Amino acid sequence: MTRLHPFTEMPLFLTADQYVNTPLEPTYTAAFGGLPAFLRDILEGRLPPETET
Repeated sequence: MTRLHPFTEMPLFLTADQYVNTPLEPTYTAAFGGLPAFLRDILEGRLPPETET
């Protein structure tokens, strides 16, 4: 899916003073790549979603 800007790392707070950075872009890319091709096509605007008649 084309976006203007990649996702940046964001802190995930474990406590008020402790956090770990979460890698949002690689996680998003992996999740999106795991979708079936027809869903990726719909999300990218290449195919209209099917409607019930």
